[in-house]
Amino acid sequence: AVEEGNSNTEMVRSSEPTNRPAQIVDGALDYDSTFHVDDAQPKKRKSVAPMISGRKKKACFEVGDKIENTLYEILSAAKFKAGQKNGLDEKTLYQKCLEELQRVEDLDDTEFTEAVNVLRDEKNAIAFMTIKGPRRLTWLRSLWQA
Repeated sequence: AVEEGNSNTEMVRSSEPTNRPAQIVDGALDYDSTFHVDDAQPKKRKSVAPMISGRKKKACFEVGDKIENTLYEILSAAKFKAGQKNGLDEKTLYQKCLEELQRVEDLDDTEFTEAVNVLRDEKNAIAFMTIKGPRRLTWLRSLWQA
């Protein structure tokens, strides 16, 4: 006869994988079975059958739309920031050109005014800042004579 509290089933735990759920033996959860059952099961994603009402599909589309909208907002913000930075760079470049232009002593007022207008173009401003020495003035004068 088995005495209460000294049952052999309480001491023996399964160490082999089983396909049955964990059992409660004399008030204690059979943890070994739980562990082995989990390990014995293949690691597969469970497929969820689509619901008849289509709620699951709608939820997926809503999540996809939210992700798409969030990405769009991130890209828009990045483009906006890049545009602001480029605008500041162009303004800074133009300001530097005007500062350099004021240092050129061989320009009369008419030539200075022409140069201010010509250097608004970014390519001309870059060229003006790159060319050094007497060639700078020669190049600059060639722009409004053409």
